[in-house]
Amino acid sequence: MAYQHIYNIHLLNEIHNYFPDILYNRQRFQNVQDLLSYIQDVAEISPYDRGLQQYRTDQSRNVRQSRNLRQSEPSRYRYEERVNNISSTSMPPVPNTSMPPVPSTSMPPVPNTSMPPVPNTTQENDRLINNVLSGISFVLDSTNLEQVIEEQLQSFLDHSVIVCPTAHEIQAASTTFASAERQDDICAICRDEIIIEQQVRRLTYCSHYFHKVCIDSWFLRNVHCPTCRHDIRDIGDIRDIRRWPIGD
Repeated sequence: MAYQHIYNIHLLNEIHNYFPDILYNRQRFQNVQDLLSYIQDVAEISPYDRGLQQYRTDQSRNVRQSRNLRQSEPSRYRYEERVNNISSTSMPPVPNTSMPPVPSTSMPPVPNTSMPPVPNTTQENDRLINNVLSGISFVLDSTNLEQVIEEQLQSFLDHSVIVCPTAHEIQAASTTFASAERQDDICAICRDEIIIEQQVRRLTYCSHYFHKVCIDSWFLRNVHCPTCRHDIRDIGDIRDIRRWPIGD
């Protein structure tokens, strides 16, 4: 199996080539013991065994691809086999009319009879393990993982969720009308007076009223009456309320 250089960082290339699950299958590690067990299992495989396993995997993949291709296009392969059989049986061999090679008078190279050095797999595995563990420790120490997780969790808990009523709930809990006269109270949202012919929305449960534009904008981010904090989604038992001249 050829050593692949696909990252600019040497440590990531070693993890990619020798410990790929750390990069691409992180969900298999539930704790540090799982990670160390995986590293130990990989380290116990010698480079020769790893290369032989990769070679057999590639051979099996090539055989399956060839078989699938033959099954998908059987007519083309039968035609090629017939052509090859006819060519091998009917056509006579072409004689070689080229000039024989001129013998070389130089001395042949002396073969190297020395034995190749036996790789020390134990030292190689120890080096890889130390590099991976050092890299993991560096990443954990440099990023302060616990602090990052705590900050992200706190940010999630501090995030406010906007709850607002639907248009149907607003319509069911209020009425709108054009003010027939100048009102005594002011709009609690904009703190401005309500004058004649301005569109007003009155909440049915508490009878508080506001400029329609103001209260509609308020309900985009809130479900409570700005004055009494009643949740307009809870209509409740509406009794003994003042009857206003209203018109839709």
